[in-house]
Amino acid sequence: MTDSQPEDVMKSVEKVIQDPLRFKLKLDIGEDAYTSLKLKKHFLDSVDAATGATTGVAVAQSSLVA
Repeated sequence: MTDSQPEDVMKSVEKVIQDPLRFKLKLDIGEDAYTSLKLKKHFLDSVDAATGATTGVAVAQSSLVA
């Protein structure tokens, strides 16, 4: 097996988890466990966006731009 084969196999994958409810059932995890992972992702995306906006404001207010 070469290093490029796993990437080739994953190119055709559109969804990793087809049915989240069955996934949680098989792992024997509650509703909150999977939800918290989604919330964490959304929170980190929001933090990244806020950081970018803050950087943009700082650059716009700098003496080089003004």
